[in-house]
Amino acid sequence: MNIIEVRDLQKYFYKKNGILHKIFGVGPQIIQAVDQVSFNIEKGNTMALVGESGCGKTTVARLILNLIELDEGGIFFKGKELNEMSEKEYNDYRKNAAFIAQDFRSSLNPRKLVGEILAEPFRIHPGVVDKGNEEKRIKKILELVGLNEKSLLKFPHEFSGGQARRIGVARALMLNPEFIVCDEPTSGLDLSISASIINLMKELRDEFDLTYLWISHNLNVVNYISDYVGVMYLGRIIETGKSRALFNNPTHPYTEALIESVPSFSQEKKKIKRKTLEGEVPSPIDPPSGCSFHPRCKYSKQKCKEVTPKLEIKKGERKAACHFPL
Repeated sequence: MNIIEVRDLQKYFYKKNGILHKIFGVGPQIIQAVDQVSFNIEKGNTMALVGESGCGKTTVARLILNLIELDEGGIFFKGKELNEMSEKEYNDYRKNAAFIAQDFRSSLNPRKLVGEILAEPFRIHPGVVDKGNEEKRIKKILELVGLNEKSLLKFPHEFSGGQARRIGVARALMLNPEFIVCDEPTSGLDLSISASIINLMKELRDEFDLTYLWISHNLNVVNYISDYVGVMYLGRIIETGKSRALFNNPTHPYTEALIESVPSFSQEKKKIKRKTLEGEVPSPIDPPSGCSFHPRCKYSKQKCKEVTPKLEIKKGERKAACHFPL
């Protein structure tokens, strides 16, 4: 069963032209942050969105959580479109869709004790847990994420980065959600702490049958934790597929370039000089014609410059937006 379905999402942002806009009334520049993005996430699975910074990963996450309004397309939770939900159905969605923010420090109110922060979901959604069992629930979740009861009487600044991230995970779990958006959940943490957070998230997924949308640019992490991957470039998904197949045999040249640029701990692979993507990501205000990746693609041909490729099946269940797949 698909717990989340995303169909043809489009999102535009508008940038005023500064002094020209004020004096001459020149219209705003249109930035297409998300362009025709579609994918499904099956219950109990982890879907990862990867790509360079600015490709639209976080915008997609914010659209799914309804933190920003989409311009076109549809988002469905267990078959029901968000915009067509009744008030009761939408409140149920809000209880079942949680968020672990990338900027974990700013997501925790510095003026509140951890106990108050973790109890806040019960104030917003009363009745999910019996009032007499709220404290018991908080302590149980704290224990699950590796923190003790003493943490409840501390402020967020009294914790290390890894501990603060665990508080964010605990808050996301408080209402027993079915779906969690994890936006760079290990960013800013050292390797050992990142590993402990990733293993914790994997254990929690298996224990509670959680479904994740995992936003990341760390392909080593994505390869370890995800079931499916969507590769984004300049607001579009240019390849999707099962993680193992995609990492072992990429179909799109951009996916190949991303994988080749990943550092490795293997002694044999260390001897091989890592390839890096040349050139810069084009501006979303003025994207290239045809395939948006063609200015940086070593396989580019004339057709790539003129015709925009469609995301379609190329290998088994794999989809790629490429005229000349690998």
